[in-house]
Amino acid sequence: MSNQIVPRQPTDLRLVIQCEKIQEQLIAALPRHYTPDQFTTIVRTQINRNPKLAECDQTSFLTAMITAAQMGIAPDGRNGHLIPRFSSKSGRMECTFQPDYKGLVGLVRKNENVADIYAEVVYENDTFKVTKGLHRDLIHEQDPKKTRGESIGAYAVIAYKDGTHSWEWMPRQDIENVRNRSDSWKAHVAKGYDTPWKTDEGEMFKKTALKRLIKLADISQETSDRIAADPEFAPPQPMQVEIKPASIPALPQNAEPDDIQMENNVSRTDSTPTPEPKRGRPKKFLKQQEPEIEPQSETPVEPNEPEPVTEINLVPAGPRSVLMQKLLFIGKSESDLIRVCAAAKFCEQNDTLADIPEATLNEFVTYWDELEEELKK
Repeated sequence: MSNQIVPRQPTDLRLVIQCEKIQEQLIAALPRHYTPDQFTTIVRTQINRNPKLAECDQTSFLTAMITAAQMGIAPDGRNGHLIPRFSSKSGRMECTFQPDYKGLVGLVRKNENVADIYAEVVYENDTFKVTKGLHRDLIHEQDPKKTRGESIGAYAVIAYKDGTHSWEWMPRQDIENVRNRSDSWKAHVAKGYDTPWKTDEGEMFKKTALKRLIKLADISQETSDRIAADPEFAPPQPMQVEIKPASIPALPQNAEPDDIQMENNVSRTDSTPTPEPKRGRPKKFLKQQEPEIEPQSETPVEPNEPEPVTEINLVPAGPRSVLMQKLLFIGKSESDLIRVCAAAKFCEQNDTLADIPEATLNEFVTYWDELEEELKK
């Protein structure tokens, strides 16, 4: 019998996305004008066009695909993009979904009250004026006879069918602050990887201004929910209070209440003399301060057990804590969750809760009722 270890072959993602479990999630996530077969065909085409997608971690790829479905934006390379990127943290290829400027515009234009939506980049040689206050206005003119120079920012406009408008202007510094927080830009700076912030700066400027505007736009709840599926639109996680036990020095058993009060009010070292008591103390208290000449017993006095006090630390709440609370509530462990998730092809059997991406954990929380039924079996 050979002792040679045969490496496990990676699962073909083109087969994984066609499994019954994934198809059920696509049916629940996709808008009415998309069918799971149409969406799956688009994803398979992108895998064939970009072989690096086939090398991606299965969990991250499925998360990116479901995110695209929840937003209702096809990852066809025009409206949205499935982007493979090597993660130094996990040591493997991971996939993320990024909606394109055209995809976001198409998503908002489906609203019945929206007449038009667009964004433009402003350059230093353009005629541009912003008026804010009670009478907001935006003027942008371009002279085709002049070179436009360097970009100085971007703005986005929504025109509603009732004749009103809403717009948002972002100077270059604000856009670059958003760029500097993105993972693709960090990878570009650290490793020189390609990033749309470098190859398609104008499109990224317009998309950033458009995203800022959409947050306050008058759009339907369905569109708002689909846009919220984009991780860049996720609100900051709330803070929860974690109470940890701590200990304080024990007090002798023969300590009197007045002695405790004196210790709390006066800070001293062994080398300093005992301070005089405050005016108005009874004589009985003075006698209690005199040290005893002979101890009553040779046995040392055992201190009391330390009284627990509360030390409050603020830690970010997230899907991990939510899942652990739910698991403990039904008497299950982390290994039970991993078993169910592995059966659903979300993660590998040897993963732990700390290894699972936050986006995937959010999927687990979203479909908790179904997971709970499986865990109860």
